[in-house]
This record gives sequence, C-alpha cells and structure tokens, in this order.
Amino acid sequence: MTDAAHVHDLGLSLINPADHDRLRDDFARLSRPVRLLFFTQSAAHLACAQTRQVIAELAALTDRLFIEEVSVENNNVSAKYNT
Repeated sequence: MTDAAHVHDLGLSLINPADHDRLRDDFARLSRPVRLLFFTQSAAHLACAQTRQVIAELAALTDRLFIEEVSVENNNVSAKYNT
C-alpha cells in the first residue's frame, strides 16, 4: 500500500484541519465556479494519489470547485487542451 493510500485509508487529512475555515472563506469569495484540470499519468502513481487526495479535500470545502481528471495517456489530450 502506498503512503498516500495508507493516509487516505486512515481518514487522515493532508490539509491541516485548522486551515479549513480560512479555505472555506477564501472559496466563498470566488465570483464564479472554478474548474480545476488535474492531469494524471500512471507512471506518477504516488504523486497523483497524493494530489488527488488534496484536490478532493479542497473540493469538499466548497461547491464552487469542480474537478476534471484528465489522463495524459489519452490520445486526445494534446488536441483538446492544446498541450
């Protein structure tokens, strides 16, 4: 089991719970919803797992953050996202 998976399975937060209220306040000031593109690749599994957890924790703090996970192994990624 990876360290990130182990932390997630234990229900531990990667974002300090003391920061949750400040983050909620910051998100509340957003004038419109935000779409966050999260590009992943299988070769970076541990880093992606940790990043995925942080993003999920952030999204749980607001209804203004929308996550779109994109695999860079997908052949259409370059064309769609102009990379």
